[in-house]
Parts: sequence; C-alpha cells; structure tokens
Amino acid sequence: MKLKLIIAALGVVLFPALSMANATDLKKLKAAKIPESKNASCKTCHTKGKLLNTFGKAYKESDKDFSKMRGEAIGAEEKAKKKLEEIKE
Repeated sequence: MKLKLIIAALGVVLFPALSMANATDLKKLKAAKIPESKNASCKTCHTKGKLLNTFGKAYKESDKDFSKMRGEAIGAEEKAKKKLEEIKE
C-alpha cells in the first residue's frame, strides 16, 4: 500500500498534467449510468482542490474506467445516506 502511494506521489510530481482531472473526465462521469453521474461536478471526485475523495481514488485506480470500479465506491454516498436513515429510525 505504501509503495502505491509513493509511486502515485512521484507520478503527480513528475507528470502533473497526467494526474489532473479535465472536462473529459466530467463528461464520462455524466454519461455513466451510476448514481454519482446525476449531479456530477468537480466535487464528485475531489474534496479540496486536487485532493481526491474515496470515489475519486477508486476512479483513478480503475484507470479512469467506470466499468472497472469496485461496487463499494459506486453509490457510496447514497448507501451512507440510507444507512443514516436506518439508524435514525
């Protein structure tokens, strides 16, 4: 795990243009048939600036291919909301 993080950090430093999101990523997300595509924006994958949230990390790790993403990353926000509602009841 640490090795992956080191390699990713080196990639960002050495090849910053390759690691940044762009309009194509957002278009792919809006075209995807997943819950996150409904109101897609930069904040769908990012927390602050370039920092990635869980969904953004999963997207990056899947070589930017939604069909390769693991199920727990897709719909995570909706699942969390449902879980909260269940706890409140």
